[in-house]
Parts: sequence; C-alpha cells; structure tokens
Amino acid sequence: MNGGCLCGRVRYRAGNDPYDAVACHCERCRKATGAPYVVWVSFHASQFDYSGEIPAEYESSPGVYRSFCNHCGTSMTNRNDDRPDEMVVNVCTLDNPSAITPDKHIWVSKRLPWVDIGREVVRCEKSD
Repeated sequence: MNGGCLCGRVRYRAGNDPYDAVACHCERCRKATGAPYVVWVSFHASQFDYSGEIPAEYESSPGVYRSFCNHCGTSMTNRNDDRPDEMVVNVCTLDNPSAITPDKHIWVSKRLPWVDIGREVVRCEKSD
C-alpha cells in the first residue's frame, strides 16, 4: 500500500499487511489533524519505508512521535517507543483510503457530541 502527503513531497510504501484499523477521538489526534477524529491503521515497521522527503516529527506525548510533511503540514504517521515493530499510518494519506475500514472507535469518551459513529461499531471509552 502506498501513500503520501497533500503536496506529494513525502511518499511512503507501507506493505500489504495492515492491521488494527481504529478511529480515534482523543484530543491529541483531533488537534494534530484538525479533524473530529482520525482513522489510523498499523503496519509492520519493517515493511514501511519513506521515499522523497522525510517528514518532520515531534513527540506529542512521552514516547509517542507524530510525523507531518514539513512543507504542506499533512499529518502522516504515529509511532510509539513501546511498540517499535509498528508504524501507524493516517488512513487518509493512503492512495486508496477506501481499502481500510476501522474495526472500532477508541476514546469515544472524548468524542465531540455532534459526531455520530453508529450503533453497530465497536466502541471503547478509552484506548483498548
């Protein structure tokens, strides 16, 4: 699976084995992306590689690093020191984001009141 940022300067290949697709409603994800929630999907870090420019990165909480395009600002990835074998990708940066459907919604306790996530979806009040 391939993806990249809005301006196209950052591109990546994430492999073909995505897992753990979640829609996150936490305040940090909302602030980082400017969206009411963000859908993330995990890939094996060994299958993930950037091409083109390397995105900027910042530590958004202890041991958690978010990357973004240094030119256009697109929120790209999320990685955690506690899970070094995992690269978490913002689904909407994939070339084909419709290929991923979130398995559950997390941090629904932080959900904005006007966001309707449906009744048939698995909900977690916090993370898992």
